[in-house]
Amino acid sequence: MLSGAKFAVGDWRHLDDIRSARPGCAVVVGVSADDSRTPLREVETHGDFEDVFAKTGGLILYLDPHDSWINADVITKQCRHHAQPDPMMSFCIPYRSTPDNDARNDGMINSFVCTPDVFADALRRFEGRGGQASLCYSAAVAAFNQKQAASFHVVSDRRSESSSLPIRRDAVAVVIPHRGELQRLESCLRISTSALHGGQFFVAFDEVVNASHMRMVEAFPNVTFFSTCPQHVGPYVLRQFLAEYSEAEFILFQDSDDASCETRLEVQHDLAVSSGADIVGCHQIFVDEIKGNVQARRFPVDVNAALNCGAVQAQLHPTTLVRRKALLQAGGFSTRRRFGSDREFLFRAHFSSRIVNCDAFLYVRFRREGSLTTSPKTAMGTRFRRLLGGIWLKEFAAVRNGQKSVVESGIRVRHLHRKAYEFKELRTGRMHVYCPSDGGVVDAAAIVAASAKILP
Repeated sequence: MLSGAKFAVGDWRHLDDIRSARPGCAVVVGVSADDSRTPLREVETHGDFEDVFAKTGGLILYLDPHDSWINADVITKQCRHHAQPDPMMSFCIPYRSTPDNDARNDGMINSFVCTPDVFADALRRFEGRGGQASLCYSAAVAAFNQKQAASFHVVSDRRSESSSLPIRRDAVAVVIPHRGELQRLESCLRISTSALHGGQFFVAFDEVVNASHMRMVEAFPNVTFFSTCPQHVGPYVLRQFLAEYSEAEFILFQDSDDASCETRLEVQHDLAVSSGADIVGCHQIFVDEIKGNVQARRFPVDVNAALNCGAVQAQLHPTTLVRRKALLQAGGFSTRRRFGSDREFLFRAHFSSRIVNCDAFLYVRFRREGSLTTSPKTAMGTRFRRLLGGIWLKEFAAVRNGQKSVVESGIRVRHLHRKAYEFKELRTGRMHVYCPSDGGVVDAAAIVAASAKILP
């Protein structure tokens, strides 16, 4: 099952000894809930880890032989002892300096720490794919799909910052558009509502709502759900409506098939408040369901400077925390197409906002078949995306060089003329009419009342 892997039960202090005794081999280390009393011993697995799970009540570390930077000190200092039964997954990522101008793929993530339940599920998934995926990938998918909310973390050889500024109640609205598998949205909400403490959650369905959707509404009483009419209009109509509907100071974006790390909101909010930044993103842990691996992808810290240098991917939109005032000042998202408007918005916001990325991995992105970025008609690299990208780069440069204003350029906000959308709050039945080109959200009841006054 795990070729060359050895399992040792004990505590993290024996990690280096185990590695030296098994050079070039993957090592699985378990620490019991009462690790100070558990003697170190190796377990011959022969493809069966049942003995491991019976003796390990705390955490399990899968150590790839190439990750020589990981030692006992890194684990003990940065991976908190997880005495609770809640599922947990920590990715082991060595610290690297951030790129200057554009996104950078910093290679595979193979080592991780998790709870025994996640590890057991990961082994089943790993075996199910015939070893044609990394164990770290299998563990990430296992953690995302746990019935009890799993928490995601990062273990690094960089000293972590623990202080955080208080977040005012209702100061952050978490905006999630959704179309597709409800199970993914359920996992996303289970994890995110647990991790993003203090946020108001808003979900809009870009599809026909049925009984399964209403069961989800009942399952998450602290989330406000909307249906959309017409459907299949793309995520930007939904994001823009939810951002304008909310009165929160900050909007935190999140895709419905991804996960946030436990400290995401605190770290991004801290940077926004302490630096005065208007838009704050972060690095991403990229879980590739098509290739079956996990990658570390870093972004430049100073996004404005990166854009000035011609960056193509300076920030990933779903990772961002945005001041609502700055979002509206930049015109929000164009709603005339189903894809690409986040990049167009970034180019436009550059001229009115300070844009940065945290030097931290706070977002777990799942690349899957059938999404807007992988479907044949809308995938990254398709002819129309390349054409749009070239136009936006050219128009951005023209605005930056003073040849055009934003409103005269090809990066200006655009909507379908007088196109209106209906949003129904599923829990209360309250209706809202949203017309992006005419200035925003109107309560449907107010329209009826106004019409009644006009009619004789």
